[in-house]
Amino acid sequence: MPWRGRLDARRASFSQTLAGAVAASSQFPGQGDAVLLAGRAAYTTAMHGASLTAATVLVVAATVTLTLLRGADLTFTRPEARQP
Repeated sequence: MPWRGRLDARRASFSQTLAGAVAASSQFPGQGDAVLLAGRAAYTTAMHGASLTAATVLVVAATVTLTLLRGADLTFTRPEARQP
């Protein structure tokens, strides 16, 4: 297949971003849809992983915060006005 050599040579330029995969898909007639589909799938998978990681960090941070603040006196007392 004549496009395989070009695909290997340009892999570094479009393997890092979804925009690179979209640009590469237009350069490979007949196989462009497969490149675009693979790029979209990789992007979606990475976003799911990042979202899951962020949600996990959020839950851990909330749990630690609630654990540390349990039983703490959090009432606000206004400081007395200073007398000149």
